[in-house]
Amino acid sequence: FHPRYRHHVAPTPRVPIHLDTDHPPIWCKLEFLNPGGSTKDRIARYNLEKAWRQGRLNPRTTVVEASSGSTSIAFALACAQFGLRFVAVMPEGVSNERVLIIRAYGGEVRFTPKEQGVRGSIHEAERLASEGDVFLPRQFANPDNAEAHRLGTAREVIDQIPGGTVDVVV
Repeated sequence: FHPRYRHHVAPTPRVPIHLDTDHPPIWCKLEFLNPGGSTKDRIARYNLEKAWRQGRLNPRTTVVEASSGSTSIAFALACAQFGLRFVAVMPEGVSNERVLIIRAYGGEVRFTPKEQGVRGSIHEAERLASEGDVFLPRQFANPDNAEAHRLGTAREVIDQIPGGTVDVVV
């Protein structure tokens, strides 16, 4: 494991959208251009790096996350870069493309009954955590997700916006 992955990812570009010539542009940050295809790449990198620094991860740790897709793809990619085993716990019926991407990055996928939704996946992830050296990022309850954006995404936005002044973020 070597926590350098985060520093190899360039900031996502931003583009101006002009809806009306009488109004300033709306700047759109193209987060789909992150390596894993979504803004979830940011939380995956941040959470793994922080857990490593705090000693909650080691090369034998398995990362397990409950997700319906994008977060698991991001963690599968980050874990592949960091040399960590990853298990996505997902409800049956998620798109096959998501499953294929996770597996392409070396992640494993375990399914829970569709009718239980993501809650069932969360319960299964918690059960798996009781079986050994497991790190649960807990995307739905982890305040570090917002911190990843405060320290990373927000800095990029400020650096990329002409004048460095942001009026509104959506």
